[in-house]
Amino acid sequence: MAGGAIALWVGRDMKRHAAEFGDMAAALQSALMADAADVYDVRARAFAEFEEAEDEGACYAFEIDGPRLVFVSGQEFYASARFPSLDFTLVYVLDGAGRSVDMLIDKRGPRAKPARMIPVAQQTERPEHLEVRAGAIDTLR
Repeated sequence: MAGGAIALWVGRDMKRHAAEFGDMAAALQSALMADAADVYDVRARAFAEFEEAEDEGACYAFEIDGPRLVFVSGQEFYASARFPSLDFTLVYVLDGAGRSVDMLIDKRGPRAKPARMIPVAQQTERPEHLEVRAGAIDTLR
């Protein structure tokens, strides 16, 4: 009885979202044919975490060679078992028109702790995702 109720619910839900599934399948098929991706390797010495004010998503500043900072931000970057890490790659799978249809995070290192936490009160602006700036974590505001 319980299995039948689950199958009915899944079937109903699939019918309701059939157009979305079709669009998703077409985008993924286009990406498969394009065989392209934007790839961002991050190997950092340390990172700072920005305290979240509202529902902005996670935000980190990774210190890379230079010294430079690369900012990673968004809803998909909340802490997990192996992220944030000092060694990871972001892969944005592209469709035939060069639009991102999916994003993967290849986490090569263990989860790390931030060298610095930047409270909301000290934040002057939230950097853009994948923005790169000259600087170091200890001078970040």
